[in-house]
Amino acid sequence: MEIYHGRPIFYDLGNFIYNTPPTLTYIDEPMSWESVVAYVEFQGKNVKSISLRPIALNVVGEGQPDIHNEYTNNQFLDTRGLPAPATGSRAGYILQRLADASKPFGTRVEVKGETGEIKLKAGS
Repeated sequence: MEIYHGRPIFYDLGNFIYNTPPTLTYIDEPMSWESVVAYVEFQGKNVKSISLRPIALNVVGEGQPDIHNEYTNNQFLDTRGLPAPATGSRAGYILQRLADASKPFGTRVEVKGETGEIKLKAGS
């Protein structure tokens, strides 16, 4: 994340839903299934605050995939990749990774339990 001229830029927050067959293995990296939802509060045209809530998408859908046709609409694909709030250590890990990636842009993300806050400079 970057604050540019007082406005937030969110770089690659990712997908919020994956409805993909289980044979697509290039998205097996855990961070492909994690992101944040940004809550941006404005006061007039100015950003007042930004808070972040980590999410995790379920990698495995409910039920069994159709082994004869991986693209068949079934319960597995309908439920694979649905987002839910991340909790505990996973939430902290997602937020810390975002905080570390934001540092080179001069953006400070303060991790407070299962949420993150962006500290805005006065007058931003």
